[in-house]
Amino acid sequence: MKNQKSLDSKRFELIKKRKILEKIIDKILSFEEEVEGYIDVVICEGKKDADAIRSLNWAVEIVTLEGKPLVGVADEISKEYRRVLVLTDFDEKGQILAKKISKFLLGRSKVDWRLRNKMKRILKPFLRIEEISLILGTSMIDF
Repeated sequence: MKNQKSLDSKRFELIKKRKILEKIIDKILSFEEEVEGYIDVVICEGKKDADAIRSLNWAVEIVTLEGKPLVGVADEISKEYRRVLVLTDFDEKGQILAKKISKFLLGRSKVDWRLRNKMKRILKPFLRIEEISLILGTSMIDF
């Protein structure tokens, strides 16, 4: 009897986690309309982040910051794009990067903080952009 309660409890937790992940996936996928309607380019930290964003199939350009001076990236972005979404990680380092690149783009390109904050809320339990791939892959796992 005790083992059955333990199994039922574990099953309940898995079902609960799956429902949470399904909601996150739905929100991520519905985010496409907002991004494609208002954003020209997404800036992210590195290759894994770019791959995760590409997995969303958004019709936007993706630029990485990896190994590049922020001022140079800002200069290049501002020459080609007007509307920018900065999707650096949501940890402290990523937040600092987002603020710095936004500062360098100020007055030249519009950084959409509303969409960044919305994505941060959607991915609330996750801090890293590359985890989008993991989340989307989770939808294929049979709990």
